[in-house]
Amino acid sequence: MLTSNMSNTAPIRQHNDTDPCDEGFIYDSSSDEERHECNDAASLSSLLTPSEPSKSLEHAAIVYDRYSDDAGDVLEIRQYFHMPRPRAAKEVVIRVEASTVSFTDTLIRRNNWYKSVSLPITPGFDVVGTIVSVGEKVRQRKLFQVGDRVAALIKRGGNACYANVHYDKLVKVPGGVDAAEAACVTHIYTSAYQALRCARNSLTLAGAKVLVTGGNGPIGEAIVELSKKAGAEAVYATAHERYHPHLKSLGAICLPFECTEWLPKVKGQMDVVIDSICQDDYISPQAALNNDGRLVCTGMTAIVSGDAPASSSFLGTSATAMWTSLKSSYLMKQTCSYDVWSSFKAKPDDFKRDLEYLLQLLRKHEIQPNVQERIGLEEVANAHYRLERGQEKGCIVCTPWKKILR
Repeated sequence: MLTSNMSNTAPIRQHNDTDPCDEGFIYDSSSDEERHECNDAASLSSLLTPSEPSKSLEHAAIVYDRYSDDAGDVLEIRQYFHMPRPRAAKEVVIRVEASTVSFTDTLIRRNNWYKSVSLPITPGFDVVGTIVSVGEKVRQRKLFQVGDRVAALIKRGGNACYANVHYDKLVKVPGGVDAAEAACVTHIYTSAYQALRCARNSLTLAGAKVLVTGGNGPIGEAIVELSKKAGAEAVYATAHERYHPHLKSLGAICLPFECTEWLPKVKGQMDVVIDSICQDDYISPQAALNNDGRLVCTGMTAIVSGDAPASSSFLGTSATAMWTSLKSSYLMKQTCSYDVWSSFKAKPDDFKRDLEYLLQLLRKHEIQPNVQERIGLEEVANAHYRLERGQEKGCIVCTPWKKILR
């Protein structure tokens, strides 16, 4: 195995090409869920079962062994002379074509996500690629076969050349679909689509007024696009002024970023509000609703990023975020919470059905993900840095074979 720390340009440090398990990559836990994660789609792509040694590099993955606020301090590229193979009868190995680099990845790395993820971790919340090997039960049941092009939501493991994925998380990707765009759909568009479904049980938003806070983010852009497609009368998006031209090109009515500035313009008028920021404890988004409106809380970036007053309370960031989540889920009127991973775990079949539908829209060019940049593994740490500072619009997609194996 070879490792490279991404925070510098020093030569790759070399280690003996041994079983990665000898380096402590496989761990035990008293949690049944964590043990399951080690064997399903959320498992680390770097947890390899050695095959016959190769004379050339066969696999690489981003890995970190500890949480940190500094991506460059912990993210490493680890390279292997072995290809992975299924470690369980219901697993497949995917040759990764694309995986997003998202703000959620940065939260997990900082241990600020709503649920702690056991170390070591390979980031990458989703994966799109081609199956190169299958476990025994997958083969016997003919569920998937080598050569199938698939997508999956996996929480961790996507930023790698190969990923081990449990078959029940897979959805087939239609022919002719761009891998980077499919990765955006798997995480970003499905999040947007299901958040809108939380607000409206029907598939239509005909005549509705929709407000999305932080509309310049990938999910915000997807909400604007899907709302317009579903017949919304008007879609409002809050964002800093530099993002307004792009949002206007998507059909959004642009509003200032600060809630004190945008609320007077829409107070009491909205049928649907999707808020991922939580600038003021969700007070302004709720005040924007009309009597029959619905607020869907999809995040609290202002709290976890330390930008909101609540984040500096005596409770601390994690406790404040937990309390805010509980309040939006159970105590606030006309309000619900949505999280894509929780939704997937609770109703996996619904998630896969929605993903299949969106992939078909992508195939027919009825939706158009904004892939801002396609990067190699060596650029992931810098992408984390830019995401945490709000310097990006659109989706950043890791295409792991871009440069690393050469």
